[in-house]
Amino acid sequence: MSEFSDLLSQYIRDKDIKVYSMVRYCNMDRSTMYKIINGKRNPPSKKIVDRIAEFMHLTPPEYEKFQTAYQITVTGRTTYYKRKSVENFLLTFPRHTSRTLSSPPLKISFSNQDAKEPSHGCMALSSQLELNDYLHRMLIAESNKENGRIALFLQPDYDFLFGLLASLNSTNSNLYIEHILCLSNSEQMTENQEIYNLLYLRKILPLYIHALNYHPYYFYDDIHSHYNSFNGFPCMILTQSCAITCTSDYKTGILYSEPRTVQMIWELYHTYLNKCFQLFHTVDSVLEECLILGNMGWNDMPSYAIQPEPCLVPFITPGLLENAILPDLPERETILPRLQEYISLSQSRLSNRDSHLYHTRQGIDTFAQTGRILEIPQEIYRPLTIEERIFLLEALTEQCSRGDYRLFKKPLDQIPGNLHLCINTTSGYLLFTDIKEQNIYLVIKEPGLLSAFLDYAESLDDSMLSTAEDTVIYLRNVIRKLKDCL
Repeated sequence: MSEFSDLLSQYIRDKDIKVYSMVRYCNMDRSTMYKIINGKRNPPSKKIVDRIAEFMHLTPPEYEKFQTAYQITVTGRTTYYKRKSVENFLLTFPRHTSRTLSSPPLKISFSNQDAKEPSHGCMALSSQLELNDYLHRMLIAESNKENGRIALFLQPDYDFLFGLLASLNSTNSNLYIEHILCLSNSEQMTENQEIYNLLYLRKILPLYIHALNYHPYYFYDDIHSHYNSFNGFPCMILTQSCAITCTSDYKTGILYSEPRTVQMIWELYHTYLNKCFQLFHTVDSVLEECLILGNMGWNDMPSYAIQPEPCLVPFITPGLLENAILPDLPERETILPRLQEYISLSQSRLSNRDSHLYHTRQGIDTFAQTGRILEIPQEIYRPLTIEERIFLLEALTEQCSRGDYRLFKKPLDQIPGNLHLCINTTSGYLLFTDIKEQNIYLVIKEPGLLSAFLDYAESLDDSMLSTAEDTVIYLRNVIRKLKDCL
């Protein structure tokens, strides 16, 4: 028996379904239907599954459960939940925040207003409230220093801590935050069937969104055994003047303030850091962006782009670029040829028939309305004119007939406008904007994340992607509306 056949058999019993009538409705061989019911054969297609569901008059929750059981049976439980975990990550990617840079750091009130100072440089923190209280005081004090420094050795599942960090004043660019976390090299999943590594990635993204000077590093281990065994105080939170060690459930800990003790804990932290790998390479400038993204091997292997607006960079002509780049831009004479080189590489990428670029209707509409292309930092060029937008969309329409560019169907037609994921076998990147409206590129090299993203992208099929013809029809309608504005 399979998960699908078990559920199908249950529905047949509960709803008193006549199998013979269902066979006729689905236009199937009777023996084939009984093999499906008995788990000896999988349904030949999703269309047959839908016909069976129609005949049984399933409610929306029953239908969703039925489809899930089918997908698990076809792909396997592990693969199914791995892909659903990636899909959940994409759909819940942090949207652009409207928080202003002048807003003050988060202020949190605690009942323990008369908290004691540590005696003899050491104090037990015997409750989660007390731990949070002293942690709040410690990090706020460090963030107000001219050259503050915070170090973390724990998982990104301490919601209070990461909410506090995201609230720190991002105008203090000298506050430096280092973080060591444990990643799984075996695609371990949480109780909610979510890949741990993707869960942790989602937890740390707000620190980038809030423009903090944040640097994560990782090592591999079994997450359960490393943090959930009898291992005392495995977590550390350090500033230049204090240190906290605490349990992995963040309910109790020890606060240290004696300078020699704090220094010793810092030295221990650095011995761990020396054995770790940098999780991301962050691209800081337009010139570095052109250099790194142009050397990711896009032309040598299958590659995928998942983003709201279509990738329009390959259709930008030298003349259009020359006119759009701000005339008074510092280093314009250096940036312009680098951008032209990057555009040329993007054009050659399109000649590779293994390039797959997926986007949304909303993304096309947003470009048509704003004339902005996120891959090019908006501070270096003016919004494209309506004529320029029409030119690029017409070039895109012609390219779409090859099937390289396709529109998302549900649920990925709802991906946030701040998400851009490009991936291939050996590298990839996430592109988004922070609260300063600056582009952030996180270059991904970690094999587990690459594998999860690539497997999901490769699994996308006609059930989640519109046809090339439908994509062309939508583009022509957008072009027609733009021409009406001239």
